[in-house]
Amino acid sequence: MTQIGFVTYGLNRALGGIGRYTEELLLALQASGTSLLQLQAGDHELPGTAVRLKGSKLLPGLLTLGQAEISWFARQHKLDVVHDPTGSMPLFLTGQPKVATIHDVVPYIYPETSSRLDWLIYRIWLPLAVRRLDAIITDSEQSKRDIVQYLPVPQEKVTVIPCAVNANYKPLNESEIQPAL
Repeated sequence: MTQIGFVTYGLNRALGGIGRYTEELLLALQASGTSLLQLQAGDHELPGTAVRLKGSKLLPGLLTLGQAEISWFARQHKLDVVHDPTGSMPLFLTGQPKVATIHDVVPYIYPETSSRLDWLIYRIWLPLAVRRLDAIITDSEQSKRDIVQYLPVPQEKVTVIPCAVNANYKPLNESEIQPAL
């Protein structure tokens, strides 16, 4: 069975879109019986087998010390692939196949909305990272076109996998809608 190293970063704070994606994907993969080792960057606790990346709670630590830790754990646990669902890690030192989810490249399209950290990640780290990735996952065809346009990536390397909807979201019946109306 394939053993996947799954980097979990940013889950120790209120979940935004990428954090929610990371958590939901992790839980769905676990429910499917996929063999996962969480590479935890932060203080969060999710069900499943995990190792903690010490000193990687904040992004600068993850991008530096975390690279060596991920590589070490990948070898120690004989991981077949390492997946970064946040799309922010170069995974420079990891010898295993590397996959990242890049949700969008908004800092290229709307640079005026980006922070200095976004600028560093998208202008320095991400162009280096994508060269080392074996595969990229993104959420939509538009994001794929943007990734290929703004990053040094051949389109064959990018696969679109739309996000699923959590089972909590479903149509309501009329009696549940009326009080809100």
